[in-house]
Amino acid sequence: MWAQHREALRSVEAAFKGGDAERLLAHAADRVELALFDRTMLYSRAQAVYVMTSFFRDNPPGAFVLEDSSSTDGSWFVTARYWREGSERPHQVYLRLREKSGQWELRELRIERRP
Repeated sequence: MWAQHREALRSVEAAFKGGDAERLLAHAADRVELALFDRTMLYSRAQAVYVMTSFFRDNPPGAFVLEDSSSTDGSWFVTARYWREGSERPHQVYLRLREKSGQWELRELRIERRP
């Protein structure tokens, strides 16, 4: 299971660093909850790719740092910081993944402005 954790984390990290919405959502659930700056909606995977592509276009990646992860009863929670290019203040990132058929699938992604 820990090998899958590491692989999933590497994929998430590479997706954020590269501004790659397709890679980020490649293992998303059929419906994924996105909360971008206090606007929360449930999207299909294809819609979520479109929304995150727009997000990365408007907030090009500068840096991405994983902070913490924990798992309980088939759910996995990840926190990270994301800096848009040229910004000194990072956004806080929260991901919730769920185990399904031995694989992790992205169920929720929240990006919040830091105060």
